[in-house]
Amino acid sequence: MASFDILIIGGGVAGLTASVEAVTLGKKTAILEKLPMFGGQIANVEMIEGLEVRATGMMLVMNLMQQSMERGVKTITGEVSTIASVDGKFLVGTPDGGYTADSVIVASGGSLRTLRVPGEDKFIGRGVSQCASCDGPLYQGDDVIVVGGGDAAAQEALSLSNVCRSVTMICRSGLRARSHYVGRIEANKAISVMSNHVVLEILGEGRVSGVRVRNLENNSEPVIACTGVFPFIGSEPNSAFVADCVALENGYVVTDGRFESSVPGIFAVGAVRKGYSGQLTDALLEGRSVAAAACVD
Repeated sequence: MASFDILIIGGGVAGLTASVEAVTLGKKTAILEKLPMFGGQIANVEMIEGLEVRATGMMLVMNLMQQSMERGVKTITGEVSTIASVDGKFLVGTPDGGYTADSVIVASGGSLRTLRVPGEDKFIGRGVSQCASCDGPLYQGDDVIVVGGGDAAAQEALSLSNVCRSVTMICRSGLRARSHYVGRIEANKAISVMSNHVVLEILGEGRVSGVRVRNLENNSEPVIACTGVFPFIGSEPNSAFVADCVALENGYVVTDGRFESSVPGIFAVGAVRKGYSGQLTDALLEGRSVAAAACVD
């Protein structure tokens, strides 16, 4: 059974950053990621804002992965099933075996929420997508819908407006995105916003042909023609594997100022942590800070 000083669960931006910092501080470090592709949700972002150098999400991820591998971080593909404390160490179990570590950093991120409406599952890959940078070119000259009003929805709408004829944003309570996104959307003639509406059903035969929505002001249920639906209504923390181990609040891991959970030696950062801002710059900062805390724990 392989043993490490620090075992990081999750290969997104926060986890990769923590791995680089931990190994730089002299700790034997490993990242355990359930998917073959590291990077998390940020890997699909077309252009990242707020950094000193403009870059795509994939470029940032590849840079962090290169730093991690060059410094000797062990990368393991596998899904965590259990975490237990045994003889002063943590035993992290997977279907293929287990690993021990002095400290564990949970950086498992979150998963995009789905609409949970009729037709959504049926049309995944045939008109329903959650990656504009991946699938946007398939809708060249088409009319599409983005569901949501936050930063992620705004970014996707702006990206899709470069290739689609029109982008309609369906928002339950209006745009909640940061002001610079709202300004760009309002100035973009290809994007329109339908506030106080919710999606009831995704329609089509073989492929998406439209959505039925409800107007929350008058309860009417118009149908909007489209060929693509992109839901971006927030994310849910990937925390089920620690539910019996550490304190959670609404599914999020509760941490202190050092990013330590209710169990000493188990830390959490990023989208799985209660209080995370959702900003990429904070994911990078949290990754560096949690590694420093774990190294002196």
